[in-house]
Amino acid sequence: MAKTASLWAQLVSFDKSKMDSWVAFRAALGMALSVAIGEMTHSSAIGLSIAIGALNVCYSDKSDSYIERAKRMFTASLISAVTVFVAGLAAHNLIVLFIVLIIGAFLAGMLVVLDSVTADLGVIGLATLLIFSSAPMDPQAALEMSLYALLGGILQTLISVGLWPIRRYKPERRALNYLYQDLAFLAVTVSYKKDTTPPGSLQSIETQNALIALAGDDRLEARRYRSLLSQGERLRITILSLLRLRNRLEREDHHIMVKELTSLLEVSSKVLRAVSQVITSGKTLGVGEKYLNEVQELTVKIRAHRKEDEGPFLTAVLDDLIYQIEALGGQLRAVAELVIKTTAVGSDRAKQAEASRPLKLRFWGSLAALRANLTLKSPGFRHAIRLAVCIGIGEVFSHLFPSHLHRAYWIPMTIAIVLKPDYAATFSRGMLRMLGTLMGVLLATVLFHIFPDAMWAHVVLVVLFTYLMRWIGSANYGIFAMCVGALVVVLISMEGVAPKDVVMARGMNTIIGGMIALIVYLLWPTSERLQMSEVLARMLESYLGYFKAVQDKVDGVSNYSDREVDLIRQSARVARANFQAATGRYLVERGANLEDKKVLSAITVASNRFAHAMMSVEAGSSQKLTTEQLAAFNQWALETETTLDLLIQALRGKEIAHKEFPDLRAAYVRFSESKDIQKHSLVYAESDRMTNSLLTLSEQVLKRLFMNRLEKSRAS
Repeated sequence: MAKTASLWAQLVSFDKSKMDSWVAFRAALGMALSVAIGEMTHSSAIGLSIAIGALNVCYSDKSDSYIERAKRMFTASLISAVTVFVAGLAAHNLIVLFIVLIIGAFLAGMLVVLDSVTADLGVIGLATLLIFSSAPMDPQAALEMSLYALLGGILQTLISVGLWPIRRYKPERRALNYLYQDLAFLAVTVSYKKDTTPPGSLQSIETQNALIALAGDDRLEARRYRSLLSQGERLRITILSLLRLRNRLEREDHHIMVKELTSLLEVSSKVLRAVSQVITSGKTLGVGEKYLNEVQELTVKIRAHRKEDEGPFLTAVLDDLIYQIEALGGQLRAVAELVIKTTAVGSDRAKQAEASRPLKLRFWGSLAALRANLTLKSPGFRHAIRLAVCIGIGEVFSHLFPSHLHRAYWIPMTIAIVLKPDYAATFSRGMLRMLGTLMGVLLATVLFHIFPDAMWAHVVLVVLFTYLMRWIGSANYGIFAMCVGALVVVLISMEGVAPKDVVMARGMNTIIGGMIALIVYLLWPTSERLQMSEVLARMLESYLGYFKAVQDKVDGVSNYSDREVDLIRQSARVARANFQAATGRYLVERGANLEDKKVLSAITVASNRFAHAMMSVEAGSSQKLTTEQLAAFNQWALETETTLDLLIQALRGKEIAHKEFPDLRAAYVRFSESKDIQKHSLVYAESDRMTNSLLTLSEQVLKRLFMNRLEKSRAS
């Protein structure tokens, strides 16, 4: 029932955030030019090779940094060219071809352990290998076809990055604009749930990724954008802390201070909206000196409300509040200066380590990651084996029944596209692929009866289906499959093949390929249930790294630069997003029971509260801990780190006795009772929140591990 609901939701819903009309336009233009070149050469084979090269590369086109986009698309072009050449030569010998396809499928499957972009390139290479393996070519013909495919890819790349010289930082400005819009909205947020993901996390991750290519760019403008990103991160943490402090003041009915703080946040929101507008326009129009003056005036008013006889709670809260609003004012002034001036304000203390590493080191790092995953415990390794087996089965089918399955390479190609590392994605994509392809071939059949059998009509259909595939298809996989199905029918028919034959073959082979992928996955699934422990362990591992950086900040030491802390915080966000995505997949796959859902929900809530508290402590406090207080705090922090480390080990299979876990609550009580501590200060309150959250998290994690062991013992 859950799977049916999930499938239906994917069929009727659209992720509008993925729709980009300019990307779709560039893809359609590249395909149109490819077909036109084939027409000018009077060779449909040349036109088809160029079109396939352009089609493969257009999947790698996005609206991100021009540098990253060019690297990714050029890599895809080279992969297409190499696979065309290898496929053409290997097709002469069925045994050699079978070995090449199995190896290619395994390598493509293993790439999922690196990142999604590299994994997509692997799928593109495998699909190209399968398409061109259907017809043997002599070395010269194979070289020519590979060069035509390379030409199509480079053509598509040039269309995508053609405006680079005159719009160098357009993608980065767009990402920063969205970030500051989110910050402006966050500042006027009435309230938010403390047990959910901290607001703005997704946009922060996307902006960090968008600006990664600027790490090695020393131009003044690039340094300014990096500084804007860094200041945006600090503004987000400060605003979240002010919202938390406002909630505490509301509970104490301190209406005057709440009103003044709300006004301050509203004015700050206006400053941030103005900043986003300046970033978008690229013009140094200023951000409104009047608003900055209002921020300063409100800061003075709030400071004037501070009285000595407020009592210990309000004294601590107001001390924290004044510290945070003064930090906010300084950050807003820094941002205003950055967008007004054309010179850079300082330089980053640390650059994106991965982006600045030499290519040789990045290669060996990726190779080490692949080598580490050569074990059946790795979901990526199991996926690679499963993909290789399925491709082998598909190839056997295509050669056993060649007379009945025209263009039978569509069978393994469907498998390559449908099969994913997790059960939920494979099931939904398999069903959507089959349904979408059937709808696509039916649509193509209707259009062939309506349109005349002329080249211009074919070009119109190619442009139309390519545009829809990259525009609406990006938002819904079912529509994507439908457009691809129709587009392939049109491209093949341009070689003189009757549309009816193409339609029948495409529909039948897609169904066979989809069924093979689903059946093999059902026989040897990689359940999300089996991966959840490792995904959760990675999230807690990233939390441990972030907690250590926050502890150093409280200690007043400088083991981490501001930039390094940003990267650590970013890593924690990505790990949390991966855990939440894995949880979502788990909830729609088979075998997810109600008790497991409750446990995962409790883990999610507790981990989100822990993340909120860490960010609040990072924002800082006006109170400096004494030597005695700092010693008690560090002892509590050590016990917190030990608890996280033990949970990570338990999740990775080590038997950890309950008595090995430290008494975290007792450590916190010792910290809270240290001499002269103001028990209502930010550090005190958020440490209490972290203690509660981590104790809940420990309880739920250990409960889940016990349930898993119990289930295994019953099964045996």
